Amino acid sequence: MTNAMIIMAEQVKLQQNGVLQFTGRILKMISPAGDEIEYPEIQPIHTYNGWKARGYQVKKGQKAIVKFPIWKYTKGKKKDMDEEEAQAKGYCFMKNSAWFSDAQVEPIKSDDSTGVTSNRKDSGSPYDVNSATFDEELYDREQA
Repeated sequence: MTNAMIIMAEQVKLQQNGVLQFTGRILKMISPAGDEIEYPEIQPIHTYNGWKARGYQVKKGQKAIVKFPIWKYTKGKKKDMDEEEAQAKGYCFMKNSAWFSDAQVEPIKSDDSTGVTSNRKDSGSPYDVNSATFDEELYDREQA
């Protein structure tokens, strides 16, 4: 199971339990059979670093709405790997991560004296519609 699949399954569970709501937008997906399926979009969840990479800060005092494991890739060496194998491949392992919803974050304010600015790319929603797909570079930044 990929990280995108793990995250989406957890979002569905949280929505069914009343923790997350629908955004009002519709996602169009293709089923394994090739049929187009429309599904209401659920509020996004990201890790602390995931929100930070999108230009948001988790509000002070907020607790994670859920913790669950996802795959983490590392270029390091497992105990039972030899040096060549570790350098060539790296490996994945499951890591427990804390997740926050869009209701728990606020845009990072720009500070002109330091040059730090928000990196929001969209028109008002903290959710990037394409974030359900696996983005290895963004994933690595989230896990840092």
